[in-house]
Amino acid sequence: MSLTSDPAEAGFGLARLIDPISQQEFEEEYLDRKPLYIGRSDEKYYADLLTFDDLDRLLSLSGPDFDNVRVVSQSVDTYYANNDARRHEAANRLESIYRHYREGSTLVLNSVNERLEPLKELEHALHTQLNAGFEMNVYLTPGGQAQGFKPHYDTHDVFVLQVYGTKKWQLYGRPFPMPLPMPAQEFSALGPSLNVPAEAEREIEMQPGDLLYLPRGTVHAATSNETATAHLTIGAHRPLWFPLIQEALFELAAQDVRLRCALPVGFNRSPEALEETTGLLRELLGTLLAGIRPERIVTGAAARTTFITSPNLRGHLTDLEQVGSITADTVFYRRPGIRYNVGVSGDLIKLEFHNKTVKLPVVIAPVVQYLVNGDPNGFTVDDMPAGLPLEPRLEIVRTLLREGFLTLTPA
Repeated sequence: MSLTSDPAEAGFGLARLIDPISQQEFEEEYLDRKPLYIGRSDEKYYADLLTFDDLDRLLSLSGPDFDNVRVVSQSVDTYYANNDARRHEAANRLESIYRHYREGSTLVLNSVNERLEPLKELEHALHTQLNAGFEMNVYLTPGGQAQGFKPHYDTHDVFVLQVYGTKKWQLYGRPFPMPLPMPAQEFSALGPSLNVPAEAEREIEMQPGDLLYLPRGTVHAATSNETATAHLTIGAHRPLWFPLIQEALFELAAQDVRLRCALPVGFNRSPEALEETTGLLRELLGTLLAGIRPERIVTGAAARTTFITSPNLRGHLTDLEQVGSITADTVFYRRPGIRYNVGVSGDLIKLEFHNKTVKLPVVIAPVVQYLVNGDPNGFTVDDMPAGLPLEPRLEIVRTLLREGFLTLTPA
């Protein structure tokens, strides 16, 4: 199966986030290696993505559940969602959230990329460029030296975009690089406990328009100055080797009962028993090495990464209303930024996108190839390769329009 993608031309992507650093320099010098700070002295640099007024609006419309809002103070994290609350209680919850903010707590707005189109477009652009899943949260901290979290590290890479006000950041190095996304009690066995130095290795004062990249494992903390401050944190969840190998081991264990057996009774009663048990383990490890298929792990990771973000279906509701009125002259478009795989299996051509598969007869493969590679400026049924009557060509377009691969809305 061939892997194909159609990255959307977005106003914001990795290139603009890290400007003036090139993507090649970023990947070779900073990614996974060391923090990157870019100061810009441009308070409107992120205005196309997020503004302070956007935050005010998001907060005011976060009810009645407030399941996307957290209140944080000195690393104590509280969710305000309560689906069982009566409506008058939910109405008072926003005031309660603001009361905590007025008293010095940080407000965290989770998953803002699911509620603001510019951030959703940025997510899709970054997904194409970095092959990762992304979460985007806003941290809004009042003035007066307030701090939401004590020094800590994240188990994923972080891009910090300073949107409003200023904020002081302290970086304390990476005592254990490349931490795995495990619960703390499990992770503690794999690395040292977090002993934060009394003095930060580096201090940065973030201004509006600035960017800070922190590779996973970088210990950091941030404090407001005299006025309110807001930044957007973009968490990049890239595929890691260990979870992929772990998943493959579980699959093998499901197939081979020997891997699910307990150690022999009395394996620790004598040197001979220990040696015999060690031999059994060597045999099992040989089974694992023989059973693991590297190409399957990598291919699976590639397919999973392709569809790790939620689809952008803007305009799809309108498209569905117009499916029945498609004619030979109707102009349609491949959905901007869509990620897809296309390949042939037996007598079928399979088009994978939006975490699903559309199967079509292989005889129309030239038509499908045209649709996935066609002019991004739009095309009509008459532009499609000859060889099929008009009605079958219309039905192919209707099918892919219904499924969301095509759209009637220009990019």
